[in-house]
Amino acid sequence: MHTQRLPYAPGDRLWVREAWRASKDYDAYPPREISPWPVHYEADGKPDPRDELGMNGRYRHARFMPRWASRLTLIVTDVRVQRLQEISTDDVIAEGVSLPWVQGGTLAMMAQGIAKDGYRSLWNSLHGPDAWDANPWVVALTFTVHRQNIDQMEKARG
Repeated sequence: MHTQRLPYAPGDRLWVREAWRASKDYDAYPPREISPWPVHYEADGKPDPRDELGMNGRYRHARFMPRWASRLTLIVTDVRVQRLQEISTDDVIAEGVSLPWVQGGTLAMMAQGIAKDGYRSLWNSLHGPDAWDANPWVVALTFTVHRQNIDQMEKARG
């Protein structure tokens, strides 16, 4: 039997990349050359106060966020390997699929089915129309979220 090393293990720290903007003064620079500068995170959804002064820079995709600009650190607490279709209702909800609110009995079972159907639709939209049916092996991570830059967190641990 061939075994592979999993990409993550409990205790690993991961930094989250988000869509962002810096000052327009930095629009011509690649992200790695932008010194630590106040960042507007697109996920906040509220206008950046600098926008009134015309200081907001251009939109930058999450994949271009430098490590120093991250504000969220994930600490892996559990790693499981399972078939995709073995996902639990709790895991479906943790992935962001809404579960209709019902109590007990047949309606609760229907709601769980609806949540899993929603996750199947999401999976197929991301990976192709028949991706769910392939039922691949997946690595499922559980983690805690810390609202702190990974480097600042590591310095504090020190």
